[in-house]
Amino acid sequence: MRSITRMVVGSLIAIPLTVGAAGMALADDYSASSATAGPNGTYADRVVSAVDDEGNAFYLRQQVATGPGGASSNTVAAYAGDEHPHHHNNYNDDDEDYDGNDQGAAFLWSSNAAGPNGASSSEIASSAGDWDN
Repeated sequence: MRSITRMVVGSLIAIPLTVGAAGMALADDYSASSATAGPNGTYADRVVSAVDDEGNAFYLRQQVATGPGGASSNTVAAYAGDEHPHHHNNYNDDDEDYDGNDQGAAFLWSSNAAGPNGASSSEIASSAGDWDN
């Protein structure tokens, strides 16, 4: 159980660092977080929302909990705008499919849980727009 707790806390620390580095040029943003720990477990919640100078909008909420019965995590992420919300590098010419005019939106929801009686994982992802791939 301690290794799960360490993994959860490590993941939560990495998220603000990643989002913080990506958000340095943001025009409007919001973030909030909370974390608690006690004899019966841990809980952490983080929300990040931003709109950059080009009007691209981002939203991320992550919740994690650990306790005597197991561990769980939930993530909701959404994106809308002119840039690719995934692995493409829009700032160099290596991405031959990116023409600078692509628009779209993406959504992700995931939920994971593990306990003494088993584990489960669910995910829903969707995207729409004018992306070539």
